[in-house]
Amino acid sequence: DPEDVKVTVDDPQGAVLIHLGSADFLNRYKVYLAHAAEWRQQFTKLESVDLRFDGQVIVNPDSRPQAGDAKLQPKVVKLGPPKKPKPAKGKGKTKR
Repeated sequence: DPEDVKVTVDDPQGAVLIHLGSADFLNRYKVYLAHAAEWRQQFTKLESVDLRFDGQVIVNPDSRPQAGDAKLQPKVVKLGPPKKPKPAKGKGKTKR
């Protein structure tokens, strides 16, 4: 599908299908790399990650039932611009 380039990443925690959309593949893949560990903490096993939409990621946990697992639903994660550190209060400005 030319509108949805897909890659499968196979890492020690298992294979994940990544939807990269139709453009900006490298930056979208970098988003996956930056957040993969965080998503794996929330879900034991990932089935796919959809990065086609700017500022939003859809994380799909593995839907195959595991012993003792409840049915898992996809999670939409909002991505905003990186937070800038706030200046320390009371420093930097002096009244004369």
